[in-house]
Amino acid sequence: FLERPAEHRPAAPSTAAAMAAMLAPCFCRLRLARGRLPRLLRVEAPAPLSGRCARWNSTEAAEFATEHPLSERCGVWAERRAARDLRTDRREMNPRLHRERDVAKASNGDLEFAKATQEERMLCGEVRKLSRQRRWQEALQVLAERPDSGPFVTSAVLDACTKALQQQAAWQLFEDMPVKTAAAFNSMITMQGWLRRAQSAEQLVDRMRQSSIEPDYVTYTALITVYGAVQETEKALGVLDVMKAEGQPISLVTYGAAMSACARAGDKEKTWGLFEAMQEVNLAPELNHFNSLIVSCSRSRDEAKALEALALLRSRGLAPDNIMYTALVGCIPTEEPFHQEAVGKAEGILKDMKASAVAPDAHAYNAVLRVAASVGDAGRFDGVLAEMGSGGFQPNRGTALVQAELLEKVRQLEDRRFLRQDGMGGALPPAAPTLPHGWASALEPTSGQSYYWKVDDPAGTTTWQFPSL
Repeated sequence: FLERPAEHRPAAPSTAAAMAAMLAPCFCRLRLARGRLPRLLRVEAPAPLSGRCARWNSTEAAEFATEHPLSERCGVWAERRAARDLRTDRREMNPRLHRERDVAKASNGDLEFAKATQEERMLCGEVRKLSRQRRWQEALQVLAERPDSGPFVTSAVLDACTKALQQQAAWQLFEDMPVKTAAAFNSMITMQGWLRRAQSAEQLVDRMRQSSIEPDYVTYTALITVYGAVQETEKALGVLDVMKAEGQPISLVTYGAAMSACARAGDKEKTWGLFEAMQEVNLAPELNHFNSLIVSCSRSRDEAKALEALALLRSRGLAPDNIMYTALVGCIPTEEPFHQEAVGKAEGILKDMKASAVAPDAHAYNAVLRVAASVGDAGRFDGVLAEMGSGGFQPNRGTALVQAELLEKVRQLEDRRFLRQDGMGGALPPAAPTLPHGWASALEPTSGQSYYWKVDDPAGTTTWQFPSL
């Protein structure tokens, strides 16, 4: 209502309450309506009205959208609700998966999360909120105030510490647990994956079995992620085979972890094979699965296969995100004879991102800069770097590394040019004086003047003056 031009707005209600009552059914969610209203007009809509909105299904919402004056907003909501209904139907197609997940949340032998008291459930919910916000100190405080809370609350606090990568606090809490749950082991194994410690994760799985706790699908998925982080593809796929042999439920998350493991290693065939396998069991791929397809093409610079994955994504009604665009830039071939058009393609992807309302970040700009550095195009490198600065992104460590790659590439191109001149009868340039330790140099092709930089800090030390000893 407030976003429409004044001449296209319906008659404004006389009171804030009337405005809320009119907008609530259009937006179909009270929180959306309140989010659109100015601060002074944020009032509670009638409870029966908001309850009616919450109970609507997609068919009722679509019928309401055709009758209401502000049908555009209702139509958008109806489409979202239809998509939500579709996701619910897909979940109901695999009920075993969700039964296994509910039981595996915090199980340890005879202990089941369903047997937790109401107070323990409330504390677990409070700790999970803190965990999502990485407020691990406050989660530990909750446990300190209730030391007799039981293993379920302790497992939730441990999960908060592992997600914040607080290794010392996590290990101490884990070792002090008198009764270790499957959820506690899973949290610790997941943390080892983030830290790329495959051996430690394997030891935790062994301790899990020694404690008479059988690994569940969460454990196996975490182990696949660990192997993917260290690019041990065969072990990751071996875990997937064990899950199939044991009859464990294999979800979208598990397939995503296995595909990511293969993609990191640059194994296109296995990544695409997993993509096809998950569709054979009626699992609809999501955005992260398509990201893995494109990442698997980056090591071999298979741009055609990456574009095939992008076209398949769009054919399913999905839109690429920042991560996918960045991965696509990494698939552009930069070797001869493709080097002349490589930077143009990378800049074209950057323009497509902006045209699609996907804001590029520093990682996306660094990917384009890396393409320019790979072909030694200093001029266009500087142009992209300036565009990055105008977009509000400061050069980071990744940018400095790419700048060093550019300087090295320019030096190699100059050496090749001088060697070709020497083969044609030209004379090589006189030898330059010895540089101080830790410095490097290259010849700027336009002016023919040498410039210098410190190897460990190229971004902050590049200069035209010969460094003093």
